[in-house]
Amino acid sequence: MNAIFETLVLVFWFIIILVPLIVIHEFGHYIMSRLSGVKIPEFAVGFPLTKRLFYKKIKGTVWSFYPVLIGGFVRIWGDSDAIDEAFEKAKTDKKAAKEGYIQDRFQEIISLGELKFFLEDNNLEYTKEWEDFEKSKFAKGEENKEEKGDKIEEYERKFKQIATLIEWEFDEEINGKNAFFSKSWLQQTMIISGGVIFNFIAAILIFWIMFSIGTKSSLPMDLETFDTYRPYIEIQDQSKYVRVQGVSEDGPAAQAGFSPEDEMVSIGGRDLNSFASQLEFTDFLQEKKDNQIEFTFLSEETGQTITETIQLQERDGRYFIGVGRLYKEVDYTINNAFAGLQLATIRTGQITALSFKAIGDLVASPFTGKISQVSEGLAGPIAVSKISSTVYDIAGIAGILEIMALISISLAVFNILPIPALDGGRFIILTINKITGKRNKKIEGAIISTTFFALLLLSAFIAFRDVRDLISGRFG
Repeated sequence: MNAIFETLVLVFWFIIILVPLIVIHEFGHYIMSRLSGVKIPEFAVGFPLTKRLFYKKIKGTVWSFYPVLIGGFVRIWGDSDAIDEAFEKAKTDKKAAKEGYIQDRFQEIISLGELKFFLEDNNLEYTKEWEDFEKSKFAKGEENKEEKGDKIEEYERKFKQIATLIEWEFDEEINGKNAFFSKSWLQQTMIISGGVIFNFIAAILIFWIMFSIGTKSSLPMDLETFDTYRPYIEIQDQSKYVRVQGVSEDGPAAQAGFSPEDEMVSIGGRDLNSFASQLEFTDFLQEKKDNQIEFTFLSEETGQTITETIQLQERDGRYFIGVGRLYKEVDYTINNAFAGLQLATIRTGQITALSFKAIGDLVASPFTGKISQVSEGLAGPIAVSKISSTVYDIAGIAGILEIMALISISLAVFNILPIPALDGGRFIILTINKITGKRNKKIEGAIISTTFFALLLLSAFIAFRDVRDLISGRFG
């Protein structure tokens, strides 16, 4: 029963945190497409593994909701679909392009559950007969010995009717101005970049909300960002000592009796308040690596100051006491709304820089011999959901907002990467096509499919590792 409850909690946090951020990403593509005059057949929340739970058609776009909530998607007219394929074929053989489009577009309409909308666009009513046709094996291109005689003839008449409508659509759309392929390189780039732009905007707005919650919410400040924040906030109170974001269960600090709720007073005879940054703190520990050092902290449970002698823990040539990010808790007031926005933008920039550094470390890890260490920093939806549950217990809504902002930035940075299946890779392909004046859809499609499959394998690996860690209690 406990396992079922924990699973439901993970699903809850996945839906609350990850799904909205993915939908925001797709909405960025939607907005940029519409601003560029590109048609959007469908915008959806959820994944189309089942029929739409409900939908609403507004100004040519079907707004859909699918019950499998693992993200969302937007279909951009003329971007890797039947009309895009026909447009490329028409450059050499327009007749063959039209014939191919009729078959490809028909299958697209059936497989995407789009027949009702297609008929409505052509002023035809979606009757029970059309519904039966759409569900038939004939429409899906499958052989069914039970469909014979009059039924087959009826289905063939309906197919010919649809084929005629598709042929008219081809003549109208092949040279139309509302397809992705008809737009300039700059417009296509803006459409591809829309998701990344909106994820950055979402992060800024989330940080802005988080910073503006009120003076009763303590803001955990990284030591290195403390002075950066001062021009934008008025501090009412701050923690006397330094706190940490986490404590390793088997680290020297934990063995000395230190917990995440305690405050760090000094280490190796040096006041923790004298460190200007996390880097300065870790560099100090490297200097003390051969010695046992005194560690003093204030116990939250007893209210007493405790001093213990500890031996630093060595890992890959670096020395640690087994604690997470150093910060100070501050009760504050944002100077004004604009200052809050400035602070949110600065914070987004800082996290973006750290994200790129982490990616750089990951890329370099095979050459630095730290691939296992760096790869441990990769987290999937399961880990994010579990961590979110823990953070909510500790920091409440403010903690969840911070996680949402961090993940929104991570989504943006990840999609910038020059991998063909991602937005950054699409930009590279668009630019190469623009420079060369040529496009090879077969090679383009093969590269995108291969990298997409590789990303799926990576996702499966991370999910497997997260499940393993969840079962072993690593996230607990």
